[in-house]
Formats: sequence, structure tokens, C-alpha cells
Amino acid sequence: MLEKYLKTKKDIKLCNDNPIFCENCIKKFRFLIEKYGFEKASVKLLGTEYQIIYKNKYLALIVVFEIGTLPYIKIIKDNKKEFLFENVISNYRGIISKNKFPNHFKLADMLNKDYKSTNDYIKLVGKMWNDNKDELIAEIKYCIEILGELIRSHIKEILTVQ
Repeated sequence: MLEKYLKTKKDIKLCNDNPIFCENCIKKFRFLIEKYGFEKASVKLLGTEYQIIYKNKYLALIVVFEIGTLPYIKIIKDNKKEFLFENVISNYRGIISKNKFPNHFKLADMLNKDYKSTNDYIKLVGKMWNDNKDELIAEIKYCIEILGELIRSHIKEILTVQ
């Protein structure tokens, strides 16, 4: 299935390296290719940040994910002007809320604290991940579902963003 929606073998390999994020995004956002004429997606790995990029002639819609955070959307118009999805969609903060993603918000709180050493930080975050792995994965998948539905229901605003 990935070959149908990704540009290159390198994209497929990167997607296979992070299937929880990538495969769910491909499934949820394939309508951009099938219905709205976006190019096949490309995948970038920038350090620990994954990006799945959907482009058409005027717009790039980028799904961004880094371990410890929830996926989010960036929109780039005419290869220069960047918009955060939350600035295009009203009530985005209410939709992506603490009560729907409690483990990610707890993890985010942990990431914002000061630690005595990098090792303390790594141990604590690692423990949080290991203790809550199934819930964190479920939250990532649920967030992708929500983002996909928001894109689908606001596609006209997205395609005409100024």
C-alpha cells in the first residue's frame, strides 16, 4: 500500500522505520492524493522529527511528529509563507485538549522541567514511555484521526489560505 502513496523507496524505508506514525498518516491523509490531486507524499527525518509532506502546485501540507509530542500540521503556501494549522482552524486547542491526550500532556510537562542531568531526564522520560507505551501509541493514532478529519472538513479553507 505504501508504494501507492509515497514517492520513493527511501520514503517507504523511512515510513517503515516509524510505522505507528507513518502508516496511520498515509491511511488517513491519502484522500489528499486521491481526491484533491496532491502529489504522492514524501517523508523527511530531521533529527528525531518525522515529516510527511503532501504538496500540490501552491501548497505543502506537512504532518509533523517527534517522539514525546503529538503530531501536528504545518501549511506552507507558495513555498514561503508558513501557517500553523491551529491558526487556520477555530477551536483547535479545544479539540486537541489535555483530557483527550492525558499521557502526552503529562510527558510535555515532564519535558519542560529542569533536570539535574541529561541522564535523569532520559531515565524519567524513558520510564514514562515504557510505563504508558500502549496509551501513548493510542493517543498518537487518535490524534492522527482527528487531524485527518479536521483537514477533510476544512479543506476549502486550507486550499485558499492566505
